[in-house]
Amino acid sequence: MEKYFKYDDEYITGGTYFLRSILNSFLSLVLIGIYLNSVTAYKRAKSLGHDDSATIWGIWGFLAFPLAFTPFAIITNTIPHWYLMFANGRGKSNLENQVEQEAKENILEQQKFADKKGVGKPVLFFLQFAMFHVEHSVIRYLVTLPQSFRIGPLNGGNKYLAT
Repeated sequence: MEKYFKYDDEYITGGTYFLRSILNSFLSLVLIGIYLNSVTAYKRAKSLGHDDSATIWGIWGFLAFPLAFTPFAIITNTIPHWYLMFANGRGKSNLENQVEQEAKENILEQQKFADKKGVGKPVLFFLQFAMFHVEHSVIRYLVTLPQSFRIGPLNGGNKYLAT
């Protein structure tokens, strides 16, 4: 229940946004829905990759109910709601695709090694498990380091690549 009240990075789909918006509309009569609509708009904007403007979407979500009673409601409410409902979310980043590809390559190399040396399946499974988690942890650590601690641009200067 707590997840509905927190401004966090929860991924919500357009359908989830639609259902929450309908519920929030009814709850707006009790005023709690205005806050929940703000949280929902913020989370959907984050889900679409608008990390920089998610706060603005949250403010819009707070004002959406009062704006519904203005003559400009079609512009101020309908278009943003449609965008948040029907826009496609961000896919996997290049870094995530690269990590996946390298993990697959490592697994193939380990299987070839196991076939040559006669290593059993349990040992091979442990090696795959350990290598994936070590590589994944190191890459995530490097991505989350502040820019001042990095030696060079890890993601080629593109700040959205590693989100």
